[in-house]
Amino acid sequence: MSNDERVERELALLFRERRPSLLAQIDVIRDYRHGLAGADQAREAAHRLAGTLGLFGFSELGDAASHVEADLAATTQSPIGRLDDFIERARSLLSG
Repeated sequence: MSNDERVERELALLFRERRPSLLAQIDVIRDYRHGLAGADQAREAAHRLAGTLGLFGFSELGDAASHVEADLAATTQSPIGRLDDFIERARSLLSG
């Protein structure tokens, strides 16, 4: 087995282990969207997602999480459409 194959195998294993945590972070953002979590919690969840998703090859989704984080850090509310789109895309990609 080549080094590249080993790295891919290890990343796939790590992703399977981390997926429940990633989905939980998405749920925090969803809860914020519905008024069930605070902005600080949602910002922290977005920050964690932004940092982790790229590692697993979801760079576009990680960038979207960075935008959500920036909106929340600036104390401006993310447009509802942006939050809904991020939540839907993230759950779809990570659940499958």
